[in-house]
Amino acid sequence: MIIGDCRGIFLRKLFDNLVVAGKKRYSFGLVSDGKRLYSSDQFDECSVPKKCIQRIFNAIYISKKISSEKPDVVHIHFLDPLNVFYKSLLKDAKVIITLWGSDLYRYPTRSLLKKLLQKFLIKRADIITVVSPKMKNDFQKIFGFEDKPILLTRFAIPIDLSIIDSLSEDKLRWFRRRFSVGENEIIITLGYSADPGKKHMYMIDEIVKLYNTFKNIFVFLPMTYGNVEHRELEQITKRYVLVLKVYTLLLV
Repeated sequence: MIIGDCRGIFLRKLFDNLVVAGKKRYSFGLVSDGKRLYSSDQFDECSVPKKCIQRIFNAIYISKKISSEKPDVVHIHFLDPLNVFYKSLLKDAKVIITLWGSDLYRYPTRSLLKKLLQKFLIKRADIITVVSPKMKNDFQKIFGFEDKPILLTRFAIPIDLSIIDSLSEDKLRWFRRRFSVGENEIIITLGYSADPGKKHMYMIDEIVKLYNTFKNIFVFLPMTYGNVEHRELEQITKRYVLVLKVYTLLLV
């Protein structure tokens, strides 16, 4: 059983890969804010409430509804403090927690309560996974749990990220032509998803201030997944088009 945000492309790819790998030997499901999903085709129907109280209610409701399934393994993708309300699903299962990034670097540093809820879940976990040695070290500095097994893993997506290091000069030049990026322009990427938590408008406002010094700035706004409403940011950024070159990526 996977607990996570059904809107994320990484989770969708992971789910598809697990289903193919498991075939008939294993059964996989996803729990996401009040819904039990059996196929990634259902992910498009999924939404996440904005109000915290509604998310808590959803977690308690779905946990009671499907607790009879008694999953062998529960894999929490992204250590959201509110996942503590899925505790009835964790009772007799092996628990894996995969940290994404902001669940490690943002939540525990901004709220003691959120950090305490996260620590409750970590204590229950059998294995923690992170994507880099630095995250492992930071995890232990922030939360402790030096004796907790921590594994380095990658997201189960069919993309070898090391390909970035092997890009040829020809491909880089093609990229610049494709998006009309000048040879001497400074390329800045803001965030990597349509997540309001990335504070895109704050970053854009700061970059506009830099324009007084640097006239050759080219901005990419990846909006490939996340909050659909937040993609309206594209309309807001149009007021900057005369100042900055802004390109919004909406491809999935």
